[in-house]
Amino acid sequence: VLGWARAIPGVGRLLGGRGKSAGAEPAGSAEDLEAVRGVYPTAIGLETYMRAVESTLNSKGFNPDNCIALVGICRDEACRPFQTRIEESFGLSFSQCSLGGFVTMGQVGFGAAMGHCPLDPKDGRERFVFFGFPHVGVSHNHDVGKIDRTGRPSSGACGALLGAMGQIQEAEDVAELARAPATVEEPEFSSLVSKLASQMVKENVKSEDLNVKSITDLSETVITDELEFHIAKAVEGRDCDYAVFTGTQINSSYVEDIQCRENQYVAPGKSYCVVKGQRWDMSLDA
Repeated sequence: VLGWARAIPGVGRLLGGRGKSAGAEPAGSAEDLEAVRGVYPTAIGLETYMRAVESTLNSKGFNPDNCIALVGICRDEACRPFQTRIEESFGLSFSQCSLGGFVTMGQVGFGAAMGHCPLDPKDGRERFVFFGFPHVGVSHNHDVGKIDRTGRPSSGACGALLGAMGQIQEAEDVAELARAPATVEEPEFSSLVSKLASQMVKENVKSEDLNVKSITDLSETVITDELEFHIAKAVEGRDCDYAVFTGTQINSSYVEDIQCRENQYVAPGKSYCVVKGQRWDMSLDA
């Protein structure tokens, strides 16, 4: 485990390190989906999900020439196929990626991103597509929080959330952790831990009840709430349409980089668009 990880209480023991994988080859996509649905019953393949998103938004007037996507996912390279696929549907995106996919850029960042949106040549309207997702690994061996990566077996995913879970579980007072300010040394990670601890206090979740699935679910809630808060402020007084997509991105194992995109899944959360002030809720489940 890297030195920085060992220096943070509770992190090093959860991230794991190098070692030999018991199974070198990933299972087929059908087996991977079965493993994923054992944890996330509503999960669908990334391609299936994005086709549904694209088709639904196209019917509401969104296309690559008149909108911009703001993508909030984890910086983990295993997550990158999601952003790549979003850009295939909606053109170049504005990245709001961060550790764990948490919202960090604030109103200045949202304003900058929205100022890059192409204007519709027909009506001059702006259209925004917001994505906010934490991620979790589910290996073909049904290990939640672990995947095999290219040249790196049994790797933590999401490492930031695993580290946060370790720190929270070792804390004497979760409420005090929730009030802790972000640090200069770990601005994103310390903020992430504080937000999760605060959500635990709000939902009355006990540290001993935390696991990989529950810490990911808490993250989805925090990300969704903060994303919608910032969107509401950013679109106020603006003549625009927008769409919001949240949920959890699920990575499965890959032993070559080219396999990474094939082994991506999505458990949909909130899915809706607001067109000329009217909200339309969407069902993207398979």
